Amino acid sequence: VTPIAQLVNHSTKTVVLTLLTLETNATYALGFHRSATVKIVDEVFNNVAPSVKITSPTNNTIFSVPGEVSIAAEASDSDGAIRKVIFYANDKVIGTATNSPYTLLWSGVHPGKYAIFARAMDEFEKSTLSAAVHIAVTNPPPTVSLLSPTNSSVFGVHAKVAIEAAATDADGISKVSFFVDGRLLGSRTNPPYSL
Repeated sequence: VTPIAQLVNHSTKTVVLTLLTLETNATYALGFHRSATVKIVDEVFNNVAPSVKITSPTNNTIFSVPGEVSIAAEASDSDGAIRKVIFYANDKVIGTATNSPYTLLWSGVHPGKYAIFARAMDEFEKSTLSAAVHIAVTNPPPTVSLLSPTNSSVFGVHAKVAIEAAATDADGISKVSFFVDGRLLGSRTNPPYSL
């Protein structure tokens, strides 16, 4: 007897197999009627939900922009198979993995705080949501240094002074502004940053 899995509750079924004989011969004899009974339990409604947990990143990990977060989850099902693991950030779906190891590379993450979850789903669409892992993505300020003139440089009256700066930032520089004694001399939006 091969039960067919369906997403409908057919409840528990009983199958009875009975052997009857109409005649007896030298090679086969059945002394009396024999039967066997087996119960088939509907897996869809008696199936155990899968288990899942996020293994990476760890709780309270801090990332810098441009945000790229590698997420990994372990999922198992004691009486079936995992069909997929869905990943969430603050209740928004960010991706799905269908094969073990269940991983996702979440790219382009904006600065902020996020609660990461994973939901494992089995072949009968029973699912379990993992505990949250909290992460933060920060945007540290850019770094800038003056390349020229060097400190304590001396120039004559009415001299033209070349000013050059180097600036870096993880998500790009929009402009570099130059000041003398608090007065803005000018700004540059593309390297080389110089006046």
